[in-house]
Amino acid sequence: MSQPYVRIFGTKQDLFLAAYDLAAATVHDGLAAIVGEPVFDGSREADRSRLGGVYSDLLQDRELALVLLHGLADDARHPQDLRDLVTCVLPDVDHPVRSVPDRPPATRHGPRHPHSRSEGTNMQTAHPVALVTGASSGIGWAAALALRDAGFEVIGTSRNAAHAEPLAGVTFLDLDVASDESVRSLVDQVIERFGRIDVLVNNAGVGTAGAVEESSINQTKDVFDINVFGLIRITNAVLPHMRAQSGGRVVNVSSVLGLIPAPFMAIYAATKHAIEGYSESVDHELREHGVRVLLVEPAYISMGFEANSLAPDLPLSVYAAQRDVSREVLAMAMGDADDPAVVAKVIVAAATDSKPKLRYTAGSTAERVSVLRRVVPFRAFDKQIRKLNRLAG
Repeated sequence: MSQPYVRIFGTKQDLFLAAYDLAAATVHDGLAAIVGEPVFDGSREADRSRLGGVYSDLLQDRELALVLLHGLADDARHPQDLRDLVTCVLPDVDHPVRSVPDRPPATRHGPRHPHSRSEGTNMQTAHPVALVTGASSGIGWAAALALRDAGFEVIGTSRNAAHAEPLAGVTFLDLDVASDESVRSLVDQVIERFGRIDVLVNNAGVGTAGAVEESSINQTKDVFDINVFGLIRITNAVLPHMRAQSGGRVVNVSSVLGLIPAPFMAIYAATKHAIEGYSESVDHELREHGVRVLLVEPAYISMGFEANSLAPDLPLSVYAAQRDVSREVLAMAMGDADDPAVVAKVIVAAATDSKPKLRYTAGSTAERVSVLRRVVPFRAFDKQIRKLNRLAG
């Protein structure tokens, strides 16, 4: 005889902060159980005891969760009661009751992740899907690798994906974040092939060096078009899909230079300050839709920052000496730089934490700078900035 069960998608934030990829609810002896990833902190052993050994073959290497919460499940006596309870807990999602042979199959799901999909989503994979921009090297490459190892289906982007070094388990696609058409095409491809996007990691960017007066307005616009408007372009293209899924994470790779002054990198720092303000504001707009916008803030990373930075297109001799000093200061800082893997680990945390923070610092230097910026008086902090950058006066 078949047993009714219900597939639950969606999230209700006042009961728990995250729902998961798939939960198969079965009815047995008046108990409604959920087999899937945990959605709240509870006792695994207590949950197992409550349900008895009848579900032991479904647990395997997964944990048991009671999405309907401990007390509500006692009232589930038949499918309609269960439907009513699901309606109470998750009123805004589709939750048909179905019949299946005996029990739902013990299908292995992806890792813990804070998103669920509506039943109408075209699911092409059982794993959560992460899209990482600027993934051909540095932080993006390390993040793609770390997310893959965490169980995500990963799509990495590059301006020329054909030249990206192959990475097992990662699909590389072309993307120019400065092009509306390229962004639209990329998101359409991902949705068509993978069915959804659970995590967007905005990492693509370019650096600048030199005094702000040495960069033309056109060069400044180019930097903002990649670092800021490019981030907004792809975020805007992905958000409708995340809202339809009632869940998603946008992880924006910022920098501690979005928190502090950066002489002779003013344009780059301005883009990171813009990302900080944008992310914090948009996070408030999207929380009611189950979507979070989070910041990862590294310090110096061993990834050849200067080699990937634009030289000033209007160099002025009056700044030449201090520009050289700035390069020396940067080179010294890079001597103690963190490995991109340090940032990648933090990106995975931001993508998967059940109770995410708005800001994640990456590395000990970033943590110190963030704390000092908050607690050190302005005059003292200003003086230290000038000292560290060897500025006169």
